[in-house]
Amino acid sequence: MIAIQHRGNRAAGAAFPQVPGGLLLWFVLLCFTAAGLAQKVAQPPSRQQQWQKQQFRLAQAYQRSNQHKRAVAILERLYKENPGNYRYYSALMESYFQLGLLDKALETIARQRLTDPLNPSYDIDYANALFRKGSVEEAKKLWNQLLEKHPQNMLLINQVANAMLENGLFDETIKTLKWAYRNNPDKTYLLQQIARLYRSRFQYKEAVRYYLQYLEHEPAHYQTVAQQILSLDLEPAQSDTVRQMLQEALKKKNAVPEIRLILAKFYQRHQQYDQALEMYRQVEMERSQGKYLLEFARAAQNDSLFSIALNAYRELIQRFPRSPYLMQAYLGAASTNLALAEKQDDPSHARAALDMIEKVVQQYPGQRRVAQLLLLEGEIYRRFFFDLDKAIAVYSRVAENGKFDPQSRARAHLEMARCQLMRGDLAAALPELDAATALPSLKPRAELLRARAFFFQGQMDTARALLSRVINMAGAAGAVTNDALDLQLVIDAGKTSPEALAVYAQARWLMMQEKKNEALNRLDLALQKNPTPQLQVRVLLDAGRLATQLEDYPRALGYYQQILEQPALQIYADQAVFLTAQLLDRHLQDLAGAYRWYDRLLVEFPESEFVPRARERLRELRQQNPEVVP
Repeated sequence: MIAIQHRGNRAAGAAFPQVPGGLLLWFVLLCFTAAGLAQKVAQPPSRQQQWQKQQFRLAQAYQRSNQHKRAVAILERLYKENPGNYRYYSALMESYFQLGLLDKALETIARQRLTDPLNPSYDIDYANALFRKGSVEEAKKLWNQLLEKHPQNMLLINQVANAMLENGLFDETIKTLKWAYRNNPDKTYLLQQIARLYRSRFQYKEAVRYYLQYLEHEPAHYQTVAQQILSLDLEPAQSDTVRQMLQEALKKKNAVPEIRLILAKFYQRHQQYDQALEMYRQVEMERSQGKYLLEFARAAQNDSLFSIALNAYRELIQRFPRSPYLMQAYLGAASTNLALAEKQDDPSHARAALDMIEKVVQQYPGQRRVAQLLLLEGEIYRRFFFDLDKAIAVYSRVAENGKFDPQSRARAHLEMARCQLMRGDLAAALPELDAATALPSLKPRAELLRARAFFFQGQMDTARALLSRVINMAGAAGAVTNDALDLQLVIDAGKTSPEALAVYAQARWLMMQEKKNEALNRLDLALQKNPTPQLQVRVLLDAGRLATQLEDYPRALGYYQQILEQPALQIYADQAVFLTAQLLDRHLQDLAGAYRWYDRLLVEFPESEFVPRARERLRELRQQNPEVVP
């Protein structure tokens, strides 16, 4: 049919070139050959190839488990069957060197060199084998000859440097890399390699010197350099040296500005916060818009350095009123003021936070972070002033504003439920919890609060069922899960003493309502209801804390003493000892008595979780009061 069509087209006048017969035959043969090759390539590996692949993997597994003799037995056979195969050769050399089979290594190198006589990699391996055989100078000479012959071959230079380092020639390795950089000044990564080598030998001064040289050429990589310098484990004298090096580098005429940022972070890392803040002030420019001040402020806040954090937040707010980080700075400043108010029991800081929030809400009503600021305002009224009416009014502003994000509105409902429980009004709390659970991410927290509500009312079965749901929703870890498990343990601890558990639950609700005297009386009543040891110790610990808050210190010490006197409660004895020491120390200023109790903890309970804190406090007491604390 094709021939007919071809003749028809020719008759119609189509011009087809005449193809010589020999050329056509050649083309047909080429097509068949190509098709044959394609089929050959497409064929799966032979059984022999599959077997060799499996054997090589087995040899690699032996090498990883340091069974080099077994690896050699396999690799020698594979290499013999596949002479010149570089993968088998390289693996075989590794095991030969590990086993010290240097003569075999030299023989194999000579055999492999025949496949590629001009490849300098085999000269490196040869020098490596010579070095291990004791021909140190001959090996060094060969390595140096290779370097001089190939001064721009970075792959070969790195191979030589690695060979030197593997054989313990640290100084020669450093010398080689420095020589390589002089010959190849565009390869700035060599400076970083030199710095890392110095760091590995704890020569931190030289390491920093080369990190800074690298930074001069690659300022865009300052984060890498900063991470390396800041992670150095420095002694005080070394810290001073590095700080001076950074300061001197900053004074250079063409110093890269990133050095100032690294110095700021270095001050921060070594707890020189005032110097760090001053350096961040200098670092900030219009381009960064307060980014570094915000990072520093958050870090200081996390370290409970609230005054320093507040200064940094204020600096950002004053200098960069159009910064994209402005609302975050306001939020940080307000939360830091709250932390200062609670730490110093100073309402002026809480008032400052409220004034700031109200000013921002009026100035930026459409900002999405306004909802977060209002939630913080509600928290200040609830936590610091215990003004539940004002807190609920603020939370209502958030919950009822359809312009705010669903997360903030759901949180507002959750916090209103908390406030209602603090009022003692369960009926008003439950609808707010229903509204909060509409957001899946908040449902575990809302259901945990619902479980607490039923626990407070003595409905233990309902509370336990809710707690199981919370744990299933929240997962195996996290704050919500931990709180749920803790409450579950309390309920389980009171199974066999339901009267004591019910009274204890009432006390916990009164504690939430800040009715401390009433709560303490209920705790005393719970102790009279024959609680189980697991429940009794919780009651005593809570009673001790409440009595301390009420400044009834003898009563608090009495609760802790009960724990120490009862054999069934001895698992908590270390905690009772530590709390007794803290009360004597912080509240009664009985330093000699505090010393005896801290020391008792160290002697009798050396494995206690409270030992580090006790040891640190003893160290402070000795420094501050050497005449009282021996």
